[in-house]
Amino acid sequence: MLRAGAHAEIAIAQHDPIGYFVLSSMELGRPYGPWPTPRIAHLDAIAITPEAQGQRLGRALTRRAEEVAREGGAVVMTLMTAMGNTRARRLFERSGFLPVLRSDGSYANGDAAIKMFKLIAPSTEGGR
Repeated sequence: MLRAGAHAEIAIAQHDPIGYFVLSSMELGRPYGPWPTPRIAHLDAIAITPEAQGQRLGRALTRRAEEVAREGGAVVMTLMTAMGNTRARRLFERSGFLPVLRSDGSYANGDAAIKMFKLIAPSTEGGR
């Protein structure tokens, strides 16, 4: 299931897995703005068990994925989620992701997806 070079982390509570994320990244292959060799991270998957939902674990895992992406040199992070998954969309929007593209028929059942984007690089303006 993991792509070559992908990173996965599992959240554990009392010896049981309660959530996870999978993150991949790729080098853009050319300079972009102030970054000579930028990487783009993609949140391939994130999930929380039903029992652990509502405890801000999704937000914590999203922040951790961003941290891992930044440590790996990524300047942006992208993801895709189902248009109808309002809970996930709300989590991502509150985490600073912007919807950029609707993609009809993205899932096997024909559901549409929304592709989202977030700048995760530290500011390059005057050290801020």
